[in-house]
Amino acid sequence: MDGSPLEAPEGGRVNLYGNTDNSSERLNSKLLADASIPLPAQPAIQDKAVAADRAVAQGKADDNFLSKIAENTWLQINGASYHFDRSRHFNERNYGLGLMYRISPDKAVAVGQYENSIGHRSHYAYLDYEPLKMGPVRAGVLAGVVDGYYFNKGGPIPMAAPTASIEGKHVGVSVFYIPPMPQISSVIALQARIKF
Repeated sequence: MDGSPLEAPEGGRVNLYGNTDNSSERLNSKLLADASIPLPAQPAIQDKAVAADRAVAQGKADDNFLSKIAENTWLQINGASYHFDRSRHFNERNYGLGLMYRISPDKAVAVGQYENSIGHRSHYAYLDYEPLKMGPVRAGVLAGVVDGYYFNKGGPIPMAAPTASIEGKHVGVSVFYIPPMPQISSVIALQARIKF
């Protein structure tokens, strides 16, 4: 060393060993460079939690919907009838099955099939409305369509009949009065139903 003062480059410092110390400048440059590097995407934890909650809620809604369907669906068992005209030998063993869905305590819809009074296979679909209640008995009327009779070449025809029913938690019974039709006597029909 010749004793002359050490000069540092602009922006730098001179340490005791006479070296230029640019560590601050290098650190600032590194920080700026790091800031320009995009950070990896973070998982959207909150969005995932919301989606999971929605999935659980949808699952519960689906379960509730299916439970409601099951709780209000009945298996109909079509069985017997009694014809007032005893001079003709109508079929009174009207075996068949159907499904009934209870919309409310006094309304239900049903579809099914049975062997009718003239021995043909009939299919039906109807709305049952029983607004009258006397103790455990409900009464009203059903209206819908049925096929398998002489009319309309065996095709669908309108039908309506007064009804009365008793329904428990898992078992029910309905009675229908069907007015006389050409070539067919008036008849009382009995139908049972069960719910699992």
